[in-house]
Amino acid sequence: MTLGQGIYGKQAAQAKPKSTKNYSHIADQDFVENEIIIEYHRNETLLSTLANKSVEEEQNFFAKLNINYNIWSEASTDEQIDLLRDKITKFRRQGKLKKLKRAKKLKKSLRTAHAVLTLDHPVSKTELATLIKRMNLDGHVSDNFAIDAVYPNYIYEISESITNDPLEEQQFSNDVVKPEALWSYTKGAGTVVAIIDTGVDWNHEDLAANIWINTNEIPNNGKDDDNNGYVDDVRGWDFVNTTSSGCSFGEDCSREDNDPNDFNSHGTHVAGIIGAVGNNAIGIVGIAPETKIMPLRAGFSTGSSAFLETADIIQAINYAIDNDADVINMSFAGYGLSVLSSILTEADRLGIICVAAAGNNSSNEPIYPAAISSVIGVGATADGVSKSSFSNYGTWVDITAPGSWLLSTVPNNNYDHKSGTSMASPVVAGVAALLKAKNPSYNPSAIKKLLLDNATKTTFYVERGGTEFIGGVTAEISFPFEIINSSVPSSALLGASLNLTSSASETAVEYEWLSSIDGSLSSQQSFSISNLSLGTHQISVRARNSSGVWTRAYTKTLVISDEKVIDPNENNGGGDGGLTISPLSQNIRISQFEGRIYASMTRNTRKQIKTFRWTSNLDGVVSNKRGFYKNKLSAGSHILSLQAQDKNGNWTNPLQRISYKYSS
Repeated sequence: MTLGQGIYGKQAAQAKPKSTKNYSHIADQDFVENEIIIEYHRNETLLSTLANKSVEEEQNFFAKLNINYNIWSEASTDEQIDLLRDKITKFRRQGKLKKLKRAKKLKKSLRTAHAVLTLDHPVSKTELATLIKRMNLDGHVSDNFAIDAVYPNYIYEISESITNDPLEEQQFSNDVVKPEALWSYTKGAGTVVAIIDTGVDWNHEDLAANIWINTNEIPNNGKDDDNNGYVDDVRGWDFVNTTSSGCSFGEDCSREDNDPNDFNSHGTHVAGIIGAVGNNAIGIVGIAPETKIMPLRAGFSTGSSAFLETADIIQAINYAIDNDADVINMSFAGYGLSVLSSILTEADRLGIICVAAAGNNSSNEPIYPAAISSVIGVGATADGVSKSSFSNYGTWVDITAPGSWLLSTVPNNNYDHKSGTSMASPVVAGVAALLKAKNPSYNPSAIKKLLLDNATKTTFYVERGGTEFIGGVTAEISFPFEIINSSVPSSALLGASLNLTSSASETAVEYEWLSSIDGSLSSQQSFSISNLSLGTHQISVRARNSSGVWTRAYTKTLVISDEKVIDPNENNGGGDGGLTISPLSQNIRISQFEGRIYASMTRNTRKQIKTFRWTSNLDGVVSNKRGFYKNKLSAGSHILSLQAQDKNGNWTNPLQRISYKYSS
């Protein structure tokens, strides 16, 4: 491959600090030989001014990469490609799709931050390392785009142990994890677990009732009803589209489609561990027997094992994010550095719990994606005490779970035993689904903390001698006594009746409600109150159980105001029944000083006002000036309303201040 100097290299090097990454690992890893992954970001401010030309600008960005690095050949110019799924959908609706067909060889688009490019010919690992190192060091930029990182399209392997000896370490996950204790709270209903794997036999007798259904898609009508870029994706998606010659005979590997069926059995086995249907008098029961399983096929069989390409994994993660999965299980492992880090960090930020297998090399070398900080990395135990012989270990492994000789579902309504950290990962993913179902407000950090705080702390003897930490063993979850919900409005008018309520994670015998302004409010779980003082309250609540233990205080902010803006379509309270509203409405406030009530505003606003109108519910119109003295009001409690008319004849929204008490 020719690696020319390029016309943008010098500028790019100045724009981005040089990378300190080590690329020697590439020579030892498996990857798609003629593809690279570009992780990049856009200047959204500049692109927003380009409107429909933004797609063309993206094409120009990749064309410049071609000039600079000779990434693809001219022979590929006629290939029709997908360039940003969301924009293709938009352009198709606008009848402008023809513009996209002129782009060069951009194989796929993966959300907005990744793209897969096809090289002009297969290269050696050394050549690929040289190209990637140079692109990262250059940090090629344009006005609208900049490269964040360049990676090989790594190949990950499913983490299933090759042994099937029935006399080897045997342990069934439910015996150690005891999910029945969680079932008293929930069985996972209302949660969705995305399984990125070799697919799932979605017709299996013990899985079919729990398969996730995209209710926004009309089945088999050949249309993308929900405009998510996937046609007829009723049960997830098959992302496999590989040129690998090792793909097993008869397996669907050549194109993406809407059938994420399993040709291997690995993904179906994982699905059963997580969510096999319970109480159906059939087969087994999953850890979360009422959760929904989202099948996302990104892995293909090669006979002895199965593999996944990074590009397909990223697309599957994006799909899980876009379709509101609660948990993502990834029973595969590789040494692809942190190529998946940014997208999994984004999933974590959006509240999705990401779980991954630690791998089966009996090594303490970090494996990805399990070693990414936003992912729960799972090792395998044989009996809840000893490490499975194949399991990886080390401080980067967060937790372990049973992974030896687990019985679960396999295609065609069958059941079988499998071993591997691939089997341990769904055990933890299933528990995570139960925790999320129990309390939907739990974020990934809270769920990870619950798992680790309740895990059995231990170290294990390892083959190299000595002991090394591998993470605690997943065990029965003991929930802290805590306030899990508090219903407090964010704002209210002075004197309004408010209903406040709270609930705790277990039965409470007493509650304590406090206001930062008014002090003690109530000792009941729910109560009504109408005498809160004017101002910003910090409303806190805590609870006490029968053992005398108090929860931590749960606090919300409540603003009590004596002003409100009246709907202009209302005639009551001074409304003007739909008249044109002056744009000055937001610029005026009611104030008082030394007995005078007046309209507060800037000098510029005052110049635009023709007249004012002050109205009292007791005295009617009391003034047409900017302000008046309150001794003009009769004795009693007044609701004052203020409006101002601009020089165009338009009145502002009525502004009210309530509960003034004046005496003559």
